[in-house]
Amino acid sequence: MTISSTLNRVSYTGNGAITIFAYNFEILAQTDLQVYINGVLKTLTTDYTVSGVLVPTGGNVTFVVAPANGAVVLILRVLPQTQSSSLPLNDKFPSTTVETALDKLTMLTQQLNEVDQRTLKLAVTSAFSNLTLPDPVSQLFLRWKADLSGIEAVSLAGQGVLGVPVAVNQGGTGGADAPTARQNLGVDGVVRKTLTNQSGAGVALGDVVALDTAHDNAVKLDDVSGSRSQFVASTGVIGNTVAGEFILSGVATVNVQGALARGQYIRKSATARQVEDAGVAMASGNAAPVGAIGYALTAAAAGQATVYLFGRTYMAPVETFVVPVTIGIGSSRLTFSSSTLIQLGLGFIPLKISGTWTMKAVTSVVTIGNGGLAANTTYFVYAYDNAGTTTLELSTTGHSPDSAFGVEVKTGDASRTLVGMVRANNSTQFADGLAQRFVISWFARRSLSTSGNFTANRSTTSTTYIELNTEIRSEFVTWADEDVAVSAAGGFTISGVETGFVSIVFDATTGSEPIDAATSASSTASLGLAHFARLTEGYHFVTLVALVTPGGGADNTLVLGTAASGKTTYLKASVRG
Repeated sequence: MTISSTLNRVSYTGNGAITIFAYNFEILAQTDLQVYINGVLKTLTTDYTVSGVLVPTGGNVTFVVAPANGAVVLILRVLPQTQSSSLPLNDKFPSTTVETALDKLTMLTQQLNEVDQRTLKLAVTSAFSNLTLPDPVSQLFLRWKADLSGIEAVSLAGQGVLGVPVAVNQGGTGGADAPTARQNLGVDGVVRKTLTNQSGAGVALGDVVALDTAHDNAVKLDDVSGSRSQFVASTGVIGNTVAGEFILSGVATVNVQGALARGQYIRKSATARQVEDAGVAMASGNAAPVGAIGYALTAAAAGQATVYLFGRTYMAPVETFVVPVTIGIGSSRLTFSSSTLIQLGLGFIPLKISGTWTMKAVTSVVTIGNGGLAANTTYFVYAYDNAGTTTLELSTTGHSPDSAFGVEVKTGDASRTLVGMVRANNSTQFADGLAQRFVISWFARRSLSTSGNFTANRSTTSTTYIELNTEIRSEFVTWADEDVAVSAAGGFTISGVETGFVSIVFDATTGSEPIDAATSASSTASLGLAHFARLTEGYHFVTLVALVTPGGGADNTLVLGTAASGKTTYLKASVRG
């Protein structure tokens, strides 16, 4: 008989029903097997029986009770390390006895090899040998000796392996107390984001800068007092064009211009990268003033204060939007990015997701292109949740308030929240400049100005109102709940003996009501007009029209332009969005 298999163990997983488990190696006696269930050694006859003794292909272990479902069953050949064969002198050659003895030696070698495979060993290329382990000592730890001659037991006390507190990059929190640990691990309720400094200069800890919509994930300078931009605070020194961490909302340290008391609302100041007192206290539930970006948690000291940043800039008092606390005014602003792209900035917007209203955080800029737009057409911009991703949609379908919460949504589809309005120009592109303000936001509105002027003298002899030239026109889209402010300035002259009139008109090239006039022949008059109008929602334009009154003069001409009274004629408008 030979030993052709190197196996001496086999394992199974029980299912609570099977009682018979095979082993596929030879044994010399039933006691040569050790049987374990989940690491517990079982007893022959009491827990199981063995068949297949002296069978080269093995046999079966039959349990009295089936091992439980999922239990690990291990069958291991373990022979006694004894020699029981006797070879009498002068007898015939006992081939069977010798072969059995050799088989046992082979099995014992396999048994030792199986144990050896479960031990720690040095690599075959190692130059070390004869290393020993010390006896166990309570609460001591093992380490290599300094001369690498072996392993010793030592106490970790006083070894200085790790500093206290343990740094974050070493698996700790870096904080000696709970608030510091939460801050270091980013679980303190503060919203932070890595942004690139595009302000033109380095920023320091506490510097307050605005999100930059002209670059991806960037900030810029905006040092206009009470600006409506979205502001963030630097967490340290960050060089120009270098990326660093900024606080979008939550508790932050900021640099302060002037005095600031605890509990006061704050806004951006005209001083570079600083905030100032907004002039209103939070006490007694006062609404946040326009331009407020947070409130002071401490009084200003040494030019700094601890504040709470809202993560938005207030356009109007909070109480103008009364809904349950889980739904509020959105803070994400829709802006122009390029002639082929508009974007929704960081912040929050109310969205109805799977039938439930929630304030959805916009944590990365959302964009949409001008593909498929029709020329000279106005579109509403809606946001919706697309499998967890905030997505934009352009539609000519109008909007109406949601019946439950009053949020403006796409008429007939409450899952689409209104975030803005755009108009495609005659090239089917987006436009946002002094001549055309064709991108406005529903949330986080700001003032957007237009401006036009005559580049040459523009004249008329018409006795009815007529537009002098289209180059001074301003085009825009506006919301139905916002006023449009318009002003005209410059000067004009009249030749002859009649009276001239200049008028501001919307959406027309004629007008019927004179707003300003010169009243004497060959006279020069200053032009200074101002007008406010609440227009219908959508697209409009504003222009200047003029006339001279009919009479006996042979040369009655009104002139506006660059040479009239030495003043260039301007027409400016301001919309909100």
